[in-house]
Amino acid sequence: MLGQLFSAYTNVTYGMTLEAVSLPYYRFILPYGMQRVKRFANTCGASTADKTDEQTALEGLDALESWMCEMELVMNMSELDATEEMIDNITDGTIVMAAGYKTLERDKI
Repeated sequence: MLGQLFSAYTNVTYGMTLEAVSLPYYRFILPYGMQRVKRFANTCGASTADKTDEQTALEGLDALESWMCEMELVMNMSELDATEEMIDNITDGTIVMAAGYKTLERDKI
């Protein structure tokens, strides 16, 4: 639920906040959702030949990052005028869901 709160503090669209947090989140949950990220990587054209699951998954995330850059999407929160002063309030207000690949703790948000 980080995207919604981040949007409230920066006055940008929810979609833009998802752009900024998606890749760091996917990389963070990679060890917990390896097979799902690997399957996603296959849709990005990642080759599985002579690679570990992790290498394939990371290749897919790299392909996603390249596509996002090509589309000129937002890649981090600072591009959306987020400031250091906002971080604690955004983190404190984020609703943590006990679901998904890994339940996030405050220090990981």
